[in-house]
Amino acid sequence: MTASLTELIGDRAQLYVKQQIPPGTTLWWGQDDEGEHWSFAPLQESDYPGLRNLKTLEVTEAHLAQIPIVAIEETLQLVIINLWDHGYQGLQVDPDGEVWPASFLGGNPQNPESWEVPYQLV
Repeated sequence: MTASLTELIGDRAQLYVKQQIPPGTTLWWGQDDEGEHWSFAPLQESDYPGLRNLKTLEVTEAHLAQIPIVAIEETLQLVIINLWDHGYQGLQVDPDGEVWPASFLGGNPQNPESWEVPYQLV
């Protein structure tokens, strides 16, 4: 039995996240008037005026065992990952399996109706 393109894209994106975010990494998340922000470094009010709802997450093996994929667009091979409610990351999976960060191409990651790319929710 062969895996579908959607499964292959999702598996490769999840592997990328595991490689980029080792256990023990702290994710910082917050909101300002421009929207949501996440970072591997502490978010500062001086960088994001009006920063609020600041929270952190120490990533564990359990987190990495379940990396939530929100949506996939097969044609462009784009994936949206939910970083355990500490932000969203867009990824693009190249046909040869290479993965790199990608934008949502407009819109709010929490509002599928605003996306410019027709992702399919998973």
